[in-house]
Amino acid sequence: MNNRHFDALIIGGGVIGLSCAYFLARTGKRVQVLDRARIGHGTSYGNCGLITPSHAEPTCRPGRIGSVARKMVNASAAFRVVPGLDRERWKWLAAFARNCTQSRSDEIMQAKISLLNSSRTLTEKLIKLESLNCDWHDLGLLNVCNSDQGLKELTHMAEQLQALDIPCTLLDQQAVHARESALNDDVIGGLFFPKDAWLNPAMYTAELAQACRDKQVSIEEQCDIGTIHHKDQRVESVYTRLGDFTADHYIIATGAETPELLKPLDIPCPIQPGKGYSITSRKPEVCPSHALILHEANMAVTPWNDQFRLGGTMEIAGFNQSMNKKRLELLIQGSIDYLKDHIGTGVPEKWFGFRPMTPDDLPMIGQPGEWSNLMLATGHNTLGMSMAAGTGRLVAELIAGRKPHIDPTPFKPDRFA
Repeated sequence: MNNRHFDALIIGGGVIGLSCAYFLARTGKRVQVLDRARIGHGTSYGNCGLITPSHAEPTCRPGRIGSVARKMVNASAAFRVVPGLDRERWKWLAAFARNCTQSRSDEIMQAKISLLNSSRTLTEKLIKLESLNCDWHDLGLLNVCNSDQGLKELTHMAEQLQALDIPCTLLDQQAVHARESALNDDVIGGLFFPKDAWLNPAMYTAELAQACRDKQVSIEEQCDIGTIHHKDQRVESVYTRLGDFTADHYIIATGAETPELLKPLDIPCPIQPGKGYSITSRKPEVCPSHALILHEANMAVTPWNDQFRLGGTMEIAGFNQSMNKKRLELLIQGSIDYLKDHIGTGVPEKWFGFRPMTPDDLPMIGQPGEWSNLMLATGHNTLGMSMAAGTGRLVAELIAGRKPHIDPTPFKPDRFA
């Protein structure tokens, strides 16, 4: 194959890479997307599809490191860092601990709010503009609890988020059941977020890929990256099984696999794979009308037009490719603890994927160091779908030299150098 040159070449065809391609194409750039597998069949496939400006509270927050340490040996913990001999994992945990202060938590939350709010607005506009068929629902999200401690935590969360102008309403037992009839009698309260929404992530990613193709974006699947040729902190070409590709700008959007790709370039990238699970079935007879967060179980429930997904858990233990039955059982038990009808009929689809977890809960967006034509768009932790549209627009603005619509400073990759 002859060498092909593009204005922008994106490595990674998940929702982040496609969002970058879409917004770059809208600026008139000639764009190439390369993906080692099939478009949208990584983490963008099996997540719960939540678009949640409410999810501003960082994973790293005061008191969290002690909780993580206590749960290291508990295989049933919803959030777990598995101890081992992996030096990078311990370095990640140490950096995570340094971010678990109140001042740092406040900074992280402000940065997340800007990107989440931007993405929420842009996602809905994109869906309407391109007429994307993706099972979009904007009825709001309910975070529900079944313990006094959980209700106390939701009350504190409501106070914190309302102070940051994130709309939410605290609901007592009667009010939460009036709003959502699928909850069982054990649920004693909840927090309603009216601006949150949800979609089917596989449908959205496929539709977004087609919208990119309609804008003349070239997309190559099953295209492993061999070598990234570089000289003097400038990428010169990318070698694949299809031959060499060259571009004016290169964007890395490869999620949890980014550190391995950047290793030959000697670019610091403290991302750990956070393994999460989901179970998808037909809708149960008594199905929620809202997307839900089951607070104590730390998991999500997403109802679509003809499907129903349970998703969650977090295990930082490297790229373990085995299907852990205990993690799946946590999802089933969680739904039983909160819902009248916990799963639909038929054979459920069981899935796991690896979220790209940074130690400060913020993505890496921008130019790493002095690399003149390389940009990262990765490390979105558990919020890739929620942050994708804002990330795509920000990347397009930075490459075009336009004024960014949000402050890119908190997301600079150099913060880990």
